Amino acid sequence: MRRPFLFSLLIAAACPSALLWAEAPPFSSTYTFLAKDCRWAFDEADLREGQDNARICRGPAPYELFIDFSAEAAFLSARRSDRPNETVFGDPVGGIDDENGAVEWRLAGGVPFALIVRTKRRTPLDDGREWKSERLAVRGLGDFLEIAGDVDVRKTPNANAAARTLAERGWRVHRADQP
Repeated sequence: MRRPFLFSLLIAAACPSALLWAEAPPFSSTYTFLAKDCRWAFDEADLREGQDNARICRGPAPYELFIDFSAEAAFLSARRSDRPNETVFGDPVGGIDDENGAVEWRLAGGVPFALIVRTKRRTPLDDGREWKSERLAVRGLGDFLEIAGDVDVRKTPNANAAARTLAERGWRVHRADQP
């Protein structure tokens, strides 16, 4: 009975990161490229005059993205591909680049728990000029919906790393709150 304990103790002494992995699995990312991994949701013939088409994009199993466009913004939602009517995340994200953009899926031990998407907005100013902002919207999936934050790309050095850190902190907080 003592051997498993001694073996675990030897592993922990030889590899201190083994103890950390027990707390948090390795974090990683996978990407959905909006120009390559998406298709139009509706045939043009099925759209009403003036209606914007939507996009459906592959994500890591079991997720897919649904992007609804309007004249000035996009609404991004993630849903399970096996349950397309069950949204596990939804947020108006502003302008996204569906030609060159990508959505980053944050994974904990290979399981998706958050999205990071780059958005751009133009805001008209009183003097007639436009103010342009760019942010990384970080949003949780499923049980991690409390993960929500934005990273200002123009004001934050290493904005991508900051967005990943925000997602990972949210994962840790959620896990710490679980019994």
